[in-house]
Order: sequence, then structure tokens, then C-alpha cells
Amino acid sequence: IYERGFKYKYIGESKVGAKTHQIIDLTPIDTKKAFSKIRLSIDKNAKQVANVVIYDKSGTVYTYGVKTFVPNVKLPETTFAFDAKKYPGVEVVDLR
Repeated sequence: IYERGFKYKYIGESKVGAKTHQIIDLTPIDTKKAFSKIRLSIDKNAKQVANVVIYDKSGTVYTYGVKTFVPNVKLPETTFAFDAKKYPGVEVVDLR
């Protein structure tokens, strides 16, 4: 995410219980985005996202905590496929 469309800045480290988190701020290059900043808290030892805070330009703050993270989970392709037959009368617009 940080490699495209964002300026990123390392803020420092923060202790959360017994863990050390590295704090990184992402600022969108496109100033028309609805948010002004995303703050990532990365578990220093696990090298995984622990917390995400999104700062909306309207003043709303969204906080997402990651309780468990399981990488490389195998999912069937149908998990991400839309079956139009199940929804008769729905117009499907393919923007690929």
C-alpha cells in the first residue's frame, strides 16, 4: 500500500503491553482522497500489522485492530466470484 499513492514517514516506536510497535504514517499523494492520514502500527518482532487508524477529513477517526493474522490462507476462487444467477434482475457492469 505504501509504495503507490502515499508518502510515508517513520514516526518511531511505541510499547503496547510487552510488545514494541513501529509507527508509520501514510499520507495520500492525491489530496482529493476522503482521508488525510493512515497510521499503521507494526508489531516489531512479528513484522505484521497490529493496528490501523484512518483519519477522515471530516474529523472521523476509524480504528482497526488486528487480533489474529493468518498468512497465505488457501481459499476457493468462488469466494471472490459474483454469481449473477443467484440475483435475477441485477445489472452487472464489468469494468475490467
